[in-house]
Amino acid sequence: MKRTLLLAVGLVLILAPFTMADELQDYIQQGLSIFQDEDVAVTTQEDLQAGIDAFLAAYNLDPTNKTVLNKLAQCYYTLADAFLTDKDAQLAAYKEGQRYGEESLRADPNFVAVEDKDGFIAAVKQETDIRALYWTYANWARKDEFNVLFAVSRGDPPKLVALIERALEVDPSYLVYGAYRSLGAFWGGLPRMPAGTYRKNLKKAKSYLCKVVDDPENCSDCADCPIDPSVNDYFENRLFYAQYYLMEAGKWDAAKAMLEEIIAADPGDVYVLYNPLCQTRAKTLLEEVNKHVK
Repeated sequence: MKRTLLLAVGLVLILAPFTMADELQDYIQQGLSIFQDEDVAVTTQEDLQAGIDAFLAAYNLDPTNKTVLNKLAQCYYTLADAFLTDKDAQLAAYKEGQRYGEESLRADPNFVAVEDKDGFIAAVKQETDIRALYWTYANWARKDEFNVLFAVSRGDPPKLVALIERALEVDPSYLVYGAYRSLGAFWGGLPRMPAGTYRKNLKKAKSYLCKVVDDPENCSDCADCPIDPSVNDYFENRLFYAQYYLMEAGKWDAAKAMLEEIIAADPGDVYVLYNPLCQTRAKTLLEEVNKHVK
């Protein structure tokens, strides 16, 4: 009897790691089921929350798993950006997304070692995980939009620029050239200030956003624009170009044409969440643009 009990205990101890590993992978696969390639491919908050819940269950089993951490960062960004409407709830979600993104960065012992020695920006400059870089930036930048001047005074912009510029270096094509889109929005979205490095810079905004749109008239000084024909497939590229460059530069006729182009386009069956969402946002921006068009 005693020997049987010991054998049973031993068998449990042997099998437990395998069972836990299988459970972890099951949760990860459940979470990944809401994605198509790199983009969220569900259109309801309920389905997105199911993915978040699966990744949270996986996180409880392995809080250092970078796939889990990166997807949680992306999911919380998407929750705030695409579904939540209450400002406090949005801010809380972006903070969660930033937290998981930073946890992913620091899940790499080399990142931690460099950060401890030389600081956060130095650690970012040697990081190679595109998803950790991109989604840490995305959540952090959107969080800072709730109080831009405070974020500037706190010293956030150099860290944000380091994150997204490193993302551009590591994989410029990630999420349909998302780093170009993000850098354009960053420089076009800063407040106008009389002096300082981190203030609205439409020349920089244009230089990044022209890479991801097909607008030869306004981007004629760019020799390799668009950088890839596929940029038109993801409507947020054109939306950000209209919002953060054309509108900010007072190019109202061009902004109107670009927004109408987005609204009239076939959203397709690949970017099933964000393309229709961008069309809705384009309609809202067009209302503002029409106030300025003669």
